[in-house]
Amino acid sequence: MNFNPFAEKPKRSVILGSYWRPLHEWCAVADVELVACDSDFLGKDNLAKWCKDRNLQFKVLESPEHMQETLLNMGPMEHCMVAGFAYRLPMDVIQNFKGVYNMHPGDLETNRGATPAIHDILDRKSLFTVQLHKIVDERLDSGPIISKIQGVMNYDEAFLRNHERLDIMAGGLVRTLRQQLHFKMDVFEQAWQPAPGSYRKRIAEELITKLVEAPTMNHFLQEIGR
Repeated sequence: MNFNPFAEKPKRSVILGSYWRPLHEWCAVADVELVACDSDFLGKDNLAKWCKDRNLQFKVLESPEHMQETLLNMGPMEHCMVAGFAYRLPMDVIQNFKGVYNMHPGDLETNRGATPAIHDILDRKSLFTVQLHKIVDERLDSGPIISKIQGVMNYDEAFLRNHERLDIMAGGLVRTLRQQLHFKMDVFEQAWQPAPGSYRKRIAEELITKLVEAPTMNHFLQEIGR
């Protein structure tokens, strides 16, 4: 067995998304066939350059249909990591992989949906949560939990400083999963059930922009009367 986690392997994995630390950790193992993001990701040019510098194939998936066609045309694959990706995967794409894993920046049981970290801030939660779970069907934010980590929110700092910590912690979860898969270790899964009312609507882009531009999260919450 080769115990080098950076060893060359057949290129049979994919990462979909834009979270930088999970992207770095996933691509540390040299088996990545494709790095892709959705068309709405504002940092796609930087991501394209990052991939070019590392000789990684990169593609912007312009629509759910484009994503489906691209991934299915690659043939059966090993693993797929999803981290900050806008499109929901259809069942034929999920079944095209041995395992599909998703990074959710919130507590799955109580805070599902597209913008869970923002909801935590609006609720003035003291901790942010990052969970890694397996995608097994087309349902939104479902599938067994693989791992979970929490960190303290600092409302006297800007949102992006807090998000950096969240991103680093998410990268740690991906690094652990990557090593488990590489060394063919057991990946333990925990079943769960969503709490009533746990699906929360996407926060409007204008409100997210205000949060990102505010000097601190406390300034933002005061400005919107929370």
